[in-house]
Amino acid sequence: MQCTEAAAKAMQVLGIIKRNFVMNDEEDFRLLFNGYVRPRLEYCVQVWNPYWEKDIECLEKVQKGLQN
Repeated sequence: MQCTEAAAKAMQVLGIIKRNFVMNDEEDFRLLFNGYVRPRLEYCVQVWNPYWEKDIECLEKVQKGLQN
């Protein structure tokens, strides 16, 4: 439950970044991701060693959102 909520908040922030910033440089995106999205994921303690398959899939969705 906590992992799902943290991933949902991270996806919201990722969506805001993708809609409002023009990314010409990978380094710029990396700075925004590390500053705003990653802390939302790290708040979920299970991100370091997720045990349940559903938690792993939930966190991977955020990372797959980067590729879209």
